Amino acid sequence: MDKSQRGTIFLLIVGGVLVIAATVLILFPRQNTETAAPTEVLESAPVQADIPFPQVPRISIAETKAHFDANSAIIVDVRRADDFAASHIPNALSIPEDELEASLGELPQDAEILLYCT
Repeated sequence: MDKSQRGTIFLLIVGGVLVIAATVLILFPRQNTETAAPTEVLESAPVQADIPFPQVPRISIAETKAHFDANSAIIVDVRRADDFAASHIPNALSIPEDELEASLGELPQDAEILLYCT
């Protein structure tokens, strides 16, 4: 093999390595390993202008956590029962949305009631 063939092979190998490296960097970008606490992420998230049921009052994550910490509200998970079984806020009640209207009479009328459906 003469010198020009070796140079060509060397350039092909280096070029191939660069193409592979660029492909890996494009397809698998480096992930940020530092994550904020979930409440920080949720509190800084922008409010959607097109939220469903805009007439329903909403409270902030901080207010919800304050109620949770003080045990000053009843927290109701309105997701399906299987979603509730998979995970839920500790001490939350499960009343799926399609059963909510029929179950309202069972909830105390003088208590703060917080509904969620994450």
